[in-house]
Amino acid sequence: MEMGGLESETDYPILQSHSLANSTLARSRSNCLDAPITNSTVKASNFQAYHGGVMKDDLCNYGQINHAILLVGYGTEDGKPYWLAKNSWDTTFGEDGYIKFPRGDNYDSCGVMNDFMASPILA
Repeated sequence: MEMGGLESETDYPILQSHSLANSTLARSRSNCLDAPITNSTVKASNFQAYHGGVMKDDLCNYGQINHAILLVGYGTEDGKPYWLAKNSWDTTFGEDGYIKFPRGDNYDSCGVMNDFMASPILA
């Protein structure tokens, strides 16, 4: 990672512990579509400062799509529906490497599910 390479399994280790936060994230991951979806988003003005919770939709600077994410699940937190996405930075970003984008008809979702998408075809 420090040299600009791809993340390895050690960058996202599986931890043998139980906690409410990890259980919530695991539940969201298991509720995902049949497979993760490669997606794109508009990078929010304070994207790098994200530490948790559902990101506020008005923080996106709606311009050109300029960031890739991996959509892995969805859920609801405090009555707010969200998309759960794995970011490409590392586990120090957001919630252990994940970010929650607003989801639903009343949200623009920072560009999530609006543009470029790809999903593996399992044969």
